[in-house]
Amino acid sequence: MESPVEEVHALLRKKVQQGVKAKTNGRQEPWTYGNLNGDFYFIEGSVNITVTPSVGTKPDAALIDLELWRGAQDIKTTEAYEDYLAKSPEGQFAGQAKAAITKLKGRTKPEPQVTNTAKAVARKPAQQQQDRATPTNKIFRDCPDCPEMVVIPEGSFDMGSNDHGGEKPIHIVTISRSFAIGKTEVTQGQWKAVMGSLPPELAFKDCGDLCPVERVSWNDAKEFVQQLSATTGKSYRLPSEAEWEYACRAGEAHEYCGSDDAGVVAWHRDNSGNRSHQAGQKQANNWGLYDMNGNVWEWVEDCRHDDYAGAPMDGSAWTYECHSASRVLRGGSWFYDSLTDRATNRLYYSPVIRSNDGGFRVARMLP
Repeated sequence: MESPVEEVHALLRKKVQQGVKAKTNGRQEPWTYGNLNGDFYFIEGSVNITVTPSVGTKPDAALIDLELWRGAQDIKTTEAYEDYLAKSPEGQFAGQAKAAITKLKGRTKPEPQVTNTAKAVARKPAQQQQDRATPTNKIFRDCPDCPEMVVIPEGSFDMGSNDHGGEKPIHIVTISRSFAIGKTEVTQGQWKAVMGSLPPELAFKDCGDLCPVERVSWNDAKEFVQQLSATTGKSYRLPSEAEWEYACRAGEAHEYCGSDDAGVVAWHRDNSGNRSHQAGQKQANNWGLYDMNGNVWEWVEDCRHDDYAGAPMDGSAWTYECHSASRVLRGGSWFYDSLTDRATNRLYYSPVIRSNDGGFRVARMLP
């Protein structure tokens, strides 16, 4: 091609973007990001994967496989690689995942973590870290079947960790306006009340209405908050990543959301029995939020950034200068070990991926 960049951008804009809009009656419009520089290639290939795309979309299988692999690589634990193999058993990285599992299981001691002190800030005591963030003790519902919401106070906190690369650097975030967040993850009963029926591939339907809904993509979660907003007349949304961690920490500085003992606050690999559980069975954090760690991963609004360099300082969602189209999940799940369920840990997946350990909780703007 004489002008390959212009022609590829035109293809994406005119063919793909307009085609998807037409197929979905304007409900979905693909988002494009980045510029093509230097040599590039179109390759053909396919993989057999178990991930189900959102309704109305047909994502490229190899791209989804790549996003799953990137998620495993971000965490680098035995459980993360096993999760990749479970979701993409015939994927192009299956051999590497198996080799990584073998290597990890053969270790006698963990590899040392490299700490980046150049961008780090000193971790403050909890009472200094969020000196204004006292519990509001305000809880409400906008309808009988709506999620129960907890009002979160304004305040400041140190976000991130200097112990893991993707969580660096620690940076001060100031939440200048209170907001509300779900007391628990969205449950099967709440999903059914708002959307009319359960997700067709729900893994733990037998768990019942009080269990978290799962096998919902980021796109599905966005549809839920839109429908909930239309039903109630209130402004529901996904929380930003900063809001999520702020609510998780709840004015304290524990390893997990409300405790230094994962088993007290989270369903994880060692205590879950390999499945999700009813919401609210573990200990709540200081602000009365349950299951912020474990049970199911929670989608947030932000797109993928490999670290916090340049992150917003005001708690808003980071949805620009994205490193990929993937979206962020927080909190860990019943499938992963307690290390993965830490308060500061981050995961990224394509917005069309549905997983039996993936759910969300909602946030709401306040007057």
